[in-house]
Amino acid sequence: MRKEKNILTAALMAIAVCLGFASCSSDDDGGGSEAVVAALQGTWSLDNNDGTEYPYFIVRGDNCFFSNNPETDGSGVEKYAYIYNSQDGTIALRDSGDDTYAWRIKIVSVTDSKLTLQFIDDDGTPLYTYTKVSSAAPGGDGGDDAPSGVMSLRDMLRGWWHTDDTLPDEYSFFFVKPEGETEGTCHFRRSQDLDAPGGDDFRYTIDLDTMTLTLTTNDGFVWSLRISEISAERVVFFDLDPGNPKYYAMEKIH
Repeated sequence: MRKEKNILTAALMAIAVCLGFASCSSDDDGGGSEAVVAALQGTWSLDNNDGTEYPYFIVRGDNCFFSNNPETDGSGVEKYAYIYNSQDGTIALRDSGDDTYAWRIKIVSVTDSKLTLQFIDDDGTPLYTYTKVSSAAPGGDGGDDAPSGVMSLRDMLRGWWHTDDTLPDEYSFFFVKPEGETEGTCHFRRSQDLDAPGGDDFRYTIDLDTMTLTLTTNDGFVWSLRISEISAERVVFFDLDPGNPKYYAMEKIH
């Protein structure tokens, strides 16, 4: 059991790097973050491998995965979606079997050829270092799934969203205007018009530990939604109101 945990720890920490590097750099140098994200795409090998079952970490587009085969294209392995917090360099990972981002990892250091990672909730966890062995992801031929860059949580949420689900008060449009990585304003409307009457306006904050979006109106009404899934094109919220527990799926308009 201990060995399996160590294997998973190493693999997940490897997966985390794609976000971590981007998070450490994306807000610091303007256009430099794009070069960093491009450099992260590829295959990385765990240094000082003492029998770890999955020593290779592969970043391809907006997915990361680990494998015992550096040439795999990801078929038949568990892939992880990810988001990152550019403020503290931590990463949240979600696998296909979960509806929450349960893993948070600290990027200790990153260069063009080396990655060092550590779980932030366990000071006793050793550091894991990886060496890049290939800059191009296996099967990376510039096709439809070629990476276009890693987005922050803030940039994923930004803009207009639409849902066919039944939101409270029959709203179907949702506009998010971030003011930082974990806060901003958001607005519910029946049409794609912020000036339309009859909408609700909120300030929001995000708890990165639980991926909970807390919405608050000026008169003190509070509504909590858990981010169950998010990408540049789609977001799924779970309503934490015990009297109305349900999912809301939304598609990005622009």
